[in-house]
Amino acid sequence: MASSDAVVDNDTDYNPAIAPRALLLIMLIAMSPSLIASKAVSMALLFPGNLLLLMALSCVFLWRGYRRTGIGIILVSMLCIIVLSMPVVSHKLLSELEDVPVLTPAALDQGAARDAQAIVVLAGGVLYRQPEFGGINTTAESSLLRIRYGSYLHKRTGLPILVSGGVPVDGEPSGQTMANDLHTFFATPVQWVEGRSENTAENAQYSWDMLTPQGIQTILLVTSASHMRRAIASYQRVGFTVIPAPTAFQPAPLDNLLQYLPKLDGLNQSNTVLHEWIGALWYRIAE
Repeated sequence: MASSDAVVDNDTDYNPAIAPRALLLIMLIAMSPSLIASKAVSMALLFPGNLLLLMALSCVFLWRGYRRTGIGIILVSMLCIIVLSMPVVSHKLLSELEDVPVLTPAALDQGAARDAQAIVVLAGGVLYRQPEFGGINTTAESSLLRIRYGSYLHKRTGLPILVSGGVPVDGEPSGQTMANDLHTFFATPVQWVEGRSENTAENAQYSWDMLTPQGIQTILLVTSASHMRRAIASYQRVGFTVIPAPTAFQPAPLDNLLQYLPKLDGLNQSNTVLHEWIGALWYRIAE
């Protein structure tokens, strides 16, 4: 899933000779054992890891002579891939997650939104060592959409921003990368950078630890619409009064035959839904 205005560190030299394997090693060293374990479980339960496990299981059954069972697993797996790749199916599943109402411009000027004391933007992902920017880390699409909306809310309300995201690579947490991009590309200052969290629950706890000493308990919470339900639960659990500010809503597929044709984008959307289901179940078990 960390305090002054943040700027990009231009003293960092880009070294294209560093291999992807070295970057992977740095990431693994930076991660805690619990994060590595949770990532491993996610990889096994999400596509393509779950499909690979099912294929391996079918091979075991075939090898042991259980031909019907092995072939059945293969056919069911193929059917699931086809159905979940259909835009009409994946969008229906995703729309069930994106049920938190949008915070309209009019709502910002009236109602509970006027009581907000700060804007909290959650990290989504980072693109590491981007050569077109001189080798610095930049925000990936999910984070970029969130900081764009966070910048919009700041300029409309004047509220200070906290960005939240850890898992540092090359010594830079994802929250710091978000702060850098807000400063560089959106001319938007960041008041607090939370850079220790490794998941949504820790986003909430560490945000609470930073904001409550400032007397801040009511926040505009910015994250992707599909992630908002789980984020609200985490932030309310630690004590925040949350005003949801979801962004990155996925548009409905075109109403024609193409929505029934399997697409990689459809499978990615279904994977997002599965990820949120697993995350919500994990938090319930951990409570």
